[in-house]
Amino acid sequence: MKQELTVESLSNSLTEAGEIISTKEKTLHEIAYSQSHLVRRPLANIIGLVEMLETTEEVNTNNAVVLMLKQSAAELDKMVKDIVLKV
Repeated sequence: MKQELTVESLSNSLTEAGEIISTKEKTLHEIAYSQSHLVRRPLANIIGLVEMLETTEEVNTNNAVVLMLKQSAAELDKMVKDIVLKV
């Protein structure tokens, strides 16, 4: 009887550990997706906007680009914070 309880207890522990691993694996996949897609978009925007700043001398264009840079940076910041919350 005591041995049955031990086997059952071990079985329950293994099942619980498997569920925890499965949850962690799902979280890692979500983070990988976020980094490869969601984070990449605002980062690519920032890179492109910086290139525009480097090649354009028109003040109005540069002011608009700076506003877009701020927006993309804020978006990137939010994405990173969301990823940190998942961990």
